[in-house]
Amino acid sequence: MRRYGLIIIAGICLAVLVYGHLHWKNISQAAGVEAREAAVKVIKEEKKKGEH
Repeated sequence: MRRYGLIIIAGICLAVLVYGHLHWKNISQAAGVEAREAAVKVIKEEKKKGEH
């Protein structure tokens, strides 16, 4: 019985680690997209200032 408890706990820990990794990966990708969009916006604003 004790052995099954350890297997269950190990399974839960593994699931938490996998879920956390996927969640962190999605957050990192979203941050990258936002950074690219912000960079494009800054470049457009600089071009507008350069034209005037």
